[in-house]
Amino acid sequence: EERDAGNGGSAKAGRKAHYAAEKLRKWERLWTLALQALESIDPNFATKVDQLAVTKGFRGSPHIDKQNTGAFYGLALGDFDDGGGGICVEVDAW
Repeated sequence: EERDAGNGGSAKAGRKAHYAAEKLRKWERLWTLALQALESIDPNFATKVDQLAVTKGFRGSPHIDKQNTGAFYGLALGDFDDGGGGICVEVDAW
């Protein structure tokens, strides 16, 4: 792996950190608003959040997220026809 002599770490890790910082700067307002919404219903959980997924026009299908082993919140915004557009979460998939 390529090394960055300046900080003793890998250049790849430096690029990843730079990309993550740029992404946070770009979406900082959305991140802030999402955390405010979460803090209004679960202040304790809001202190532990380190990731946020945002989609638009997403059409999912029933599935199990094997990588999502911890607690998470979901929120759907928009004008939805009766019987569609909401979030369906099975409490205990096991």
